[in-house]
Amino acid sequence: MKSGVVMGLSEAPKEEVTFDRSKVRSTNWSRYKILTMEEMPEIQLVTISRDDKGFGGGSEAANEVVPAAVAAASFEATGVWARRIPLTAGYVKELLQNG
Repeated sequence: MKSGVVMGLSEAPKEEVTFDRSKVRSTNWSRYKILTMEEMPEIQLVTISRDDKGFGGGSEAANEVVPAAVAAASFEATGVWARRIPLTAGYVKELLQNG
C-alpha cells in the first residue's frame, strides 16, 4: 500500500507524459521522476478488513487516488481547480496568476 502512495505522490507533482505529433516521447526510465526519501512525508495507513469482497491487493488502488487527493487539497488551499497532473511549480503558479 505504501508503495502505491509513493507512486501517487510522485505522479502529482512530477510525472508527465510528453508527446510529439507521432508518438509518446517520455519513454526513458532513467529520467523517470519519483519523490526522493527526503521529499516523502510520513505515510500512515489505516486499513479495514473486507475479506468478504475478495480484495487481494492495495498498491494500485492507492496509486490511483492519491493524485486526485493532492489536486483536491490544492483546490482547498487555493480555491483554483487544477485541470491536469502534474502540479508542477510552474503550473500551480500559472493557475494562481490566472485564477
